Amino acid sequence: MDNMLQSDTALNPGNSGGPLIDTSGEVIGINTAIIPYAQGLSFSIGIDTAKEIARYLIREGHVTKAYLGVMVNEIEINPRIRSFYHLKSDKGVRIIGLENSSPAARTNLQEGDIIIEFNGRNLGGSGDLTRSLMGDELIDKHVRIKVLRQTRIIEMEIQPVKRPAA
Repeated sequence: MDNMLQSDTALNPGNSGGPLIDTSGEVIGINTAIIPYAQGLSFSIGIDTAKEIARYLIREGHVTKAYLGVMVNEIEINPRIRSFYHLKSDKGVRIIGLENSSPAARTNLQEGDIIIEFNGRNLGGSGDLTRSLMGDELIDKHVRIKVLRQTRIIEMEIQPVKRPAA
């Protein structure tokens, strides 16, 4: 899950959907999940993500997402490589797994590739990629993607599909 806030807030079953509030009284998230027997470890959806989801629900009645078929984590890009290629962001999204027969597998993305640009936008982390896939604008469209593979930048096209039901 992307853009999750981890806290030690004491949550009980039934508290999901309630606000996560900081010490100033600002709502910073929506309580979502706990890990039982993990000493009060809980997770919340960040408020910006919650607002974006709410906009889709109000406008469309549901949330549609485009799907690439990648498992990712955020990574710092080596400063020398960043400087050599004049990259704007110091972070990228590293592919740590590919689902068989997914758009990513068909595009020849590889584990270890670092996505630095998607659909003309620089990525500063996995949250940027997640937000880029929100909605149905990219479904079945050819999208430009730039990846850092070892020390080379490779450009290719990927065709996201509608995210399958869970």
